[in-house]
Amino acid sequence: MARPSSSSLFRRIAEALERLAPPPPQANDLSAADAFVWNGERLALEPVPAVNRVALDLLQGIDQVRGILLDNTRRFAAGLPANNALLWGSRGMGKSSLVKAVHAAVNDERPASLALIEIHREDVRTLPQLLGSLRGDTVITAGGIVGRVAKVGDQDEILVEIADNVRVRVIRSTISSVMGKTEPVAAESAKKPAGSEKDAKDRA
Repeated sequence: MARPSSSSLFRRIAEALERLAPPPPQANDLSAADAFVWNGERLALEPVPAVNRVALDLLQGIDQVRGILLDNTRRFAAGLPANNALLWGSRGMGKSSLVKAVHAAVNDERPASLALIEIHREDVRTLPQLLGSLRGDTVITAGGIVGRVAKVGDQDEILVEIADNVRVRVIRSTISSVMGKTEPVAAESAKKPAGSEKDAKDRA
């Protein structure tokens, strides 16, 4: 019986490894909703179409805490200096209700300025992956500009880094596609061989 060639054997091994490999993580679409649940097994954000919450003015007896958290969240949504917030207390004291109510109130004032993400206790170990999935998306605008998201700014603006220390503000609606994570734009430019731009012009 003829022995399989090396190339055929390597191809079969590669195909077997591909079948065993886990599927690539899906791209997170933050425009799908304004609230998500982090799935630590799939390393993906699952949109929540409708959040079960109460109006902010229905939460009574917590005026000081409510005011502090609301003011701080407004500053964060506006791109101004803001503090991390820690709410503590016994179960059923209304911590989650307050967070969801403040999120809704600020998003009513500044549409699409905040995304609310819930992470379960057992998934805290995957927090670095969650944070990594939220920063540095490479986007393409309708005008053909390619860059990395540096910051989601005020109202409908996004700050996009198109080169080293060069950032531009673009309107969210002009983003035509999201490509996921890549290396910084400046780093990619640095990889081009010297004289590549001149060679391209000569060929043109």
